[in-house]
Amino acid sequence: MKKTFFLLGLLMLSLPLYGQWQLNGAAVCDTVGRQLIAANGIIGDGAGGAFIVWGDNRDDWDIFAQHVDSSGRMLWGRQGLAVCDYQGDQFAPRITADGEGGFVTAWHDERSPREVYAQRVDRQGRLLWPVDGVEVIKYTQFQGVEDVVMAADSAFIIVWRDDRFFPDSSAIFIQKLSRNGKKLWASDGVRVSDDPGSPRLLPDDRGGAFVFWAGGYVDGLVMQHINREGKRAWDMPGKIVSAGNAAWNWTNLSVTGDGRGGAWLAWDHYHDEKAYIQRVDSMGNALLGESGIVIDEGETFFWPQVFRLSGDSVLVVWDDTYFNLQIFSGDGIPRFAKSKVLSSFKSAGFFSAAMDNAGHVLMFSAEILRYNPSQYILRAQKATTNGRIFWDSSGVVVSDVRISPSKMRGYVVADSAGGMVVAWGDNRYNNIETDIFSQRVYADGRAGGDTTTALGTGRPQIPASFDMKVFPNPFNGRVHIGFWLEKRQKIDMKVYDSSGRLVWEQNGYQGRPGKNRLAWDGRNSRGETAGSGLYIVSLSGERFTGARKTVLLK
Repeated sequence: MKKTFFLLGLLMLSLPLYGQWQLNGAAVCDTVGRQLIAANGIIGDGAGGAFIVWGDNRDDWDIFAQHVDSSGRMLWGRQGLAVCDYQGDQFAPRITADGEGGFVTAWHDERSPREVYAQRVDRQGRLLWPVDGVEVIKYTQFQGVEDVVMAADSAFIIVWRDDRFFPDSSAIFIQKLSRNGKKLWASDGVRVSDDPGSPRLLPDDRGGAFVFWAGGYVDGLVMQHINREGKRAWDMPGKIVSAGNAAWNWTNLSVTGDGRGGAWLAWDHYHDEKAYIQRVDSMGNALLGESGIVIDEGETFFWPQVFRLSGDSVLVVWDDTYFNLQIFSGDGIPRFAKSKVLSSFKSAGFFSAAMDNAGHVLMFSAEILRYNPSQYILRAQKATTNGRIFWDSSGVVVSDVRISPSKMRGYVVADSAGGMVVAWGDNRYNNIETDIFSQRVYADGRAGGDTTTALGTGRPQIPASFDMKVFPNPFNGRVHIGFWLEKRQKIDMKVYDSSGRLVWEQNGYQGRPGKNRLAWDGRNSRGETAGSGLYIVSLSGERFTGARKTVLLK
């Protein structure tokens, strides 16, 4: 049985901490069998917590969900809520917010024999539609849900890959459900295209949706518009918005609106290892050339993600071994001569990003361990749109438990308080089966379970005007503290040891707008050399305090 040799030894250690954030993450579900987090399988709950959805084969494959609150408590039982555990297999769910504090999820279902089902769940974990879900489509051939969104009229739109015409062709179909779970379009769905792809949805402003996908038979990226009544705007296969060869190599498509009824797209191309962006208008016209434009001239690009800024400009972040950021104007002109590098660790395996209400970018990925490249740990980073990072260039360690890259998939959402909540698949107990773990990273750069604070001030808060970095870390001799100020003010610096005793301080530094740097030479206030160990460096300015950990090695 799963984790037999581990649970007995860990049980007494884990029980007292269960129900709150922990170092290396809190277990969302770690029961027997495999748990596979859904693609983009986490959404914020609006109160610092999140809803997480996954496929679960503790018995056969079923759909489960969990509500974790802002303190890390699992509100829907020790191993989650069964959204659908009907006979047969249910797997590969997708999720979207329902606009009333809950969510809607849709999945592939094999109860009789190949179907798509959906369910709506409220904040308290109540199933709002029939207990086993509502049938979206049923055929003998495969149907795989690709995306689900809430439309502008508050109904829900689901798109799936459909093999009902196989072997002649595979197709893309779409359906709209009312808030009560009733079908609003043709009972068998609306045929988008006879081209399989991996479609993504973008709601329009009238209750319909744009569908984007990388063509399987069509040469490039393709677009279709389905209006509020479920009618196609253009003949099949749709509008080609980025032409190119080897169409199957277009992957990781990200979509956002442009504020003018059109859309921004970003994707990576497996064949040439580059990432591209394209802007399209509501009529399907490509605005940045026939094939779009390359984001940057690096070596490899993966997981580009786009976020609309003010006006019609767009921000793009991606993983090019390191986290990168660029901003493009509406006509595709980059703001920075060279993209901003936001991390110093080598990342791989996956890359997920989100934007919070303050317009800051939240990023989550894995770090390749130099001494063991077959294992990864997890890190997060936060940055302004101008590319200034909030935390050290090495980011925040979300979990330093070694896991295998083939088992990982992780996603991030904003926590509504300047930080983030992340969730991921994790094989820490064995290399065959995966569990679901989650972690919160606070605005001050602490991961859940880290109780380090600036003493006497409570949990430190670091606003956008006060970025703080400690380097090198660990250090031997002198450590530098770099920070950014938006206005002139006095800064006090204090160093504490791990037991909370004040070791050294410098008060009244006259900070200036822009970059600033202070240093500590590893001595106490009497001029004596401090011993090796963990120290907390605290900086205090007007109405805020920031703290970072550093290690002195002799």
